[in-house]
Amino acid sequence: MDLADEDQLRLNVLIRNVSVIRVDESRMRVQGLGEQGEASVDLNPNCPPERYLKRVREFLSDTALGSPGGYPVYLRRWTRLGAVTASALENLLMLGEPEAVTAVTGAPGLDVPIARRAWWALNTPATARRLLARPVVAADPFGRELADFLLEMLPFEADAGRLIETVALLLQPGLLDEEARRELWQRGARKTAIRIGFLKGDPGALPAQADPHPGLAGWQGFLAQHGTHNALASLLHRLLLAPGQALVACALDCLRKPTDQDTVVELLNALAAWFAPARIGDPPCREIAVIAREARAASDALQAELLRPFAIAPEELRALLAPLLLLARCDEQIVIPVFSQTDAVGSVMRKRLEPVLGPVRAALQQLQA
Repeated sequence: MDLADEDQLRLNVLIRNVSVIRVDESRMRVQGLGEQGEASVDLNPNCPPERYLKRVREFLSDTALGSPGGYPVYLRRWTRLGAVTASALENLLMLGEPEAVTAVTGAPGLDVPIARRAWWALNTPATARRLLARPVVAADPFGRELADFLLEMLPFEADAGRLIETVALLLQPGLLDEEARRELWQRGARKTAIRIGFLKGDPGALPAQADPHPGLAGWQGFLAQHGTHNALASLLHRLLLAPGQALVACALDCLRKPTDQDTVVELLNALAAWFAPARIGDPPCREIAVIAREARAASDALQAELLRPFAIAPEELRALLAPLLLLARCDEQIVIPVFSQTDAVGSVMRKRLEPVLGPVRAALQQLQA
């Protein structure tokens, strides 16, 4: 059985005048957006609604792609090609399929006009996050619209991983003014995930107060001399300044009561990314005791090229090398042995993680004033 004659006629007219389609299943309505604005067609099903909606999507797919198979068939073909043209993206937006819109938001050929159409077709927090992850969108005024939407929806986000991702995306340059950043930081006093989002998104400019390390004045000469050509000296200099000390304090606060596995993984990965300049080529390792032992041995031997200049550094400054080397290797790998055996959260999870996170906490404390 085909579509009702009046629906087929109206849909043909709609398709020729819009550049993106969405299907409102609850209202049995097909909507489109074109240069003249929005238009819609109220459907008149001649069979059960679910079956009729399937026919509508087959009709849209046949018109846009030349195949009634719809998005799944086209996705397999697109995946094999590994790329998609701008015209193909436009065709995907005419299917009225949420999955097709999701594919468009992640396509290499995405530009701002297509991003705007995709947002109209599927304006959800997940779509906003995927679009803001694209630099071309985040740098456009449209990015600010998406940021405002995500900021408004933030209190309703219950998943810690998505909350961390959202905050990190919001902290991209130009999306939030200073007042909004401070308000978001204050919310983190009640939600650790928000603070972890800051550590992931903009760790060098946290809206928190801290004093520089008191040893910085005595080490300034050495760090200034070597910081321009030694990544480890440059990292140490940033770490001993007030913003770096604020970062250490924030990380310690987040380690105090992580709520679930996502917060632990994201926190460790954010710290490992910040301390990455202290990596000296050691392979990934899941044993915190091995990492700590190798960090101490490397800081004592000073054989690695990155460490050699510290042979003439003050002893108190050299004492900071071992915790730096440890933190640079403490990403999510170190908690895999624990998380592979339990799905515990809250206090039970923290108790099981203490042998792993305890050395991380101790290393951070060594870097504090």
